[in-house]
Amino acid sequence: MSDGPYRSLDMRRSWKTVAKRAEQAAYATVEIAEAALRAVAGDWRLEVKASLVTAMKNVFTCRDNSLQIVEVALDQLERARPLAAASVFGINAIECSIQLAREGKFGMDAFHEAISMAVKGRTYAVARQIEEHYIRKNHPKEGRLLREKLGGAIASMNDCELGQTMVGKRKGRSAGLHKKAGLDDGVAF
Repeated sequence: MSDGPYRSLDMRRSWKTVAKRAEQAAYATVEIAEAALRAVAGDWRLEVKASLVTAMKNVFTCRDNSLQIVEVALDQLERARPLAAASVFGINAIECSIQLAREGKFGMDAFHEAISMAVKGRTYAVARQIEEHYIRKNHPKEGRLLREKLGGAIASMNDCELGQTMVGKRKGRSAGLHKKAGLDDGVAF
């Protein structure tokens, strides 16, 4: 088991990278957060349809609800729910949107907040899954340390930028994770 238990995780490769970074002391919280953001963005692209994002955006920008009537917004979100079929991530985005609509929040900031809430929820869920795997494969103490590092990385993610990142450009691949190239790129002191 010298390669670490992250290799036997039943997850996408990007989440294994997150686990690897969290396990190794050489990676700072910022680097773990960078890998987690890349992994959750990949999940978002794979699981959440563009039509669902458009429907949610239309609700928050009051496209067919210029008076910002909460009941109308809730009805529109319920009608958008079938667009999230077979996607837990999509369903969670709808649920977070409903929560904010009930509070009377509208506009692009509320839209991005709903997306951010769903993204953080997914990221914490995967972090718990990684922790449980480490507890089974290694030792509870190691799982707890991993949870603390992953929790710190997730908490350091900027909520506003998180929502904007997910609903930004959907085409193409994002740049790869930053690799260390020389001695000056080593571990920060």
